[in-house]
Amino acid sequence: MADPELQLVERRIRSFPDFPTPGVLFRDISPVLKDPASFRAAIGLLARHLKATHGGRIDYIAGTMHAACELLGRLQAEVLECVSLVELTSLKGREKLAPVPFFSLLQYE
Repeated sequence: MADPELQLVERRIRSFPDFPTPGVLFRDISPVLKDPASFRAAIGLLARHLKATHGGRIDYIAGTMHAACELLGRLQAEVLECVSLVELTSLKGREKLAPVPFFSLLQYE
């Protein structure tokens, strides 16, 4: 059975075909951010994943993913993993972040 919190988050994500150009399916996460219950669920799911995977080894969490990894590397920080609410698999972001492990709550083509 699917996680009810994950289902709540997934239901809030809207799809807009042919935006911003024909052939693109835009995934809008702003309803997740605007709805306290789904936002809380998303943060909770990501936090539980990080705690289960890395325990107490996390000192910082950073955004602007690829650039953040590069900057943290320059600072000699160990990047344990990248996490995302949504992964657009066709963009191959996971591969661009390698060898850093990557986790996403939801995946779309």
